[in-house]
Amino acid sequence: MSTGVNSHIVSWVHFGDLHITSENEQNYQDFQKEQQMQLKASHYKEYQFTEAEKEEALTYNHVQVAYLQTLLSQTMIEKIALSYDPEKSLSFVQQEAELQGRISTLLELLQFAKET
Repeated sequence: MSTGVNSHIVSWVHFGDLHITSENEQNYQDFQKEQQMQLKASHYKEYQFTEAEKEEALTYNHVQVAYLQTLLSQTMIEKIALSYDPEKSLSFVQQEAELQGRISTLLELLQFAKET
């Protein structure tokens, strides 16, 4: 590689195997899959999914379900263990609200797992 005044820099992007001969090939399907999921314009990272992508995203194996169930159990135990201090009532309410938010989220994820 030359570093002199007349040197040139060549850059390229490789998207994997671009030798696609038919739409039945896995590399074509993978390429299409990436084209379907699109980042939506938002202040937060939010994607628009096809129905097939939603189904794939919500398909959990037994280890993932067990892990979510364990997190739910631990969070419920943590919420039950909260103790109220009248001098720190705002702190108690904040902690309880955070834990309830986690519990609600985990319950929703587990519900998705049972539906699929």
